[in-house]
Amino acid sequence: MERIAVTGATGLLGAHFLWYAVQAYKGVVGICRDPKKTAQVREVFRHYDSERSDALFEQIVWRTADLCTHLEVEDAISGVDIVFHLAARVSFDAREKKSLIAYNELLAETVVNACLYHKIPRLVHLSSVAALGRKTDHADAIDESTHWENSKQNSVYALSKYRAEMEAWRGMEEGLEVLVICPPIILGPGFWKQSSGKLYPTVAKGLPFYTHGENGFVDVRDLSKAMIQLVQAGKWNEKFIVSGVHLSYRELFNAMAKKAGAKLPYIHLNPFLGNILWRLESIRSRISGAQPLISKETFRSSQGKYRYISDKLIRTIDFSFTPIESTISWIGDWYKNA
Repeated sequence: MERIAVTGATGLLGAHFLWYAVQAYKGVVGICRDPKKTAQVREVFRHYDSERSDALFEQIVWRTADLCTHLEVEDAISGVDIVFHLAARVSFDAREKKSLIAYNELLAETVVNACLYHKIPRLVHLSSVAALGRKTDHADAIDESTHWENSKQNSVYALSKYRAEMEAWRGMEEGLEVLVICPPIILGPGFWKQSSGKLYPTVAKGLPFYTHGENGFVDVRDLSKAMIQLVQAGKWNEKFIVSGVHLSYRELFNAMAKKAGAKLPYIHLNPFLGNILWRLESIRSRISGAQPLISKETFRSSQGKYRYISDKLIRTIDFSFTPIESTISWIGDWYKNA
């Protein structure tokens, strides 16, 4: 059994992934910037299994590191066989374009260089379907053969993830075995104020808007298990899309609202209303200093129809995804108990 290190260990994916990782690997190092956030991971473990949670949580060796600092990353990942690089900053605020691209690219660069320095042979890099690029709002189904093309349809976040992924492939050219994972929007509970974790609470509190846009979604448990199974199958130097279901945002929000007992979204956020709303949010955020609830990029993305295919994953490891109804029920029950 191998020893692994996990960046982004206290985030939505990181916390849930660690639950499966401690049961699959000999040793697990969780890398975090703020040790106080490990309490969130312990809480996730308790929701999975209250009787075994403490014992399994104590198996994690926590190391503190700023992933932008080469020496700290080198210290944090020493002594492992595989690094799972799950950390990234998520933002769709155009004002953060330069800093976001530089940050996510630098994180990947420091991790890759630290792996090469320590001669750690294998790296799992969490990319995104966004890094596959979007040429039009209504593109054909996208698979792993899709190549990035510069386009106005690509968000700042997409460009940052693409640049970060290029660092992972650079590591392969320099001797690493690399596995690149591309999920769409990740659905999971416990991180109600972060990234996609905000979706269910927002709908449960009475989100009035919906769009006819479509996207891919994946249960955080499925994504965690797929990464481990692909590593176990030895699928190195390959890229895999891990997308569980294709839905419109209206379908997703309606299902969440029904589970929460909330009013279904009833206002169609068409281009006219959307363009007014994101401009108002931009003004509000500039005055308050808070992140905008909707930006030009998130609105544009919510209008597009993007379909991602996981056929390669299913063929490779005979993988099956959790039905979306089960995912929403799981999230809803967790939110109610929380």
